[in-house]
Amino acid sequence: TDTKTAVNNSKAVKKSMDNVKMQLLKGDAHIMWMDMMKPINSNLDKIIASSDIEAQRLAFSDLSNAVYSTIKMFNVSGLNVYYQFCPMAKDNTGAYWLSLDSEIRNPYFGDKMLKCGETKETIL
Repeated sequence: TDTKTAVNNSKAVKKSMDNVKMQLLKGDAHIMWMDMMKPINSNLDKIIASSDIEAQRLAFSDLSNAVYSTIKMFNVSGLNVYYQFCPMAKDNTGAYWLSLDSEIRNPYFGDKMLKCGETKETIL
């Protein structure tokens, strides 16, 4: 578990978000994208600003939910993304994350419980 890696990865995602070609989004799609960008950027900023791994994990959970909602809203396909869940995260209320790997690599407990969780959905 490395807070610096979380910060660096979040910065890379923010940079990728800046490269989205907004001119390709018209009408309602543009409005929906702008609405979804708010929680995505807000949670990326929380991860970047924090040196506390628990705060980063909470923001990551919210970020994962926002990205998942965006993928579903825009009916994105061709990703091969796995929507995975850990029932023990967030004080046993559970938390989701997205992964490009089908193998469970739980981001919420570090090396202690790396394989804890399950794939709830595959987005193809």
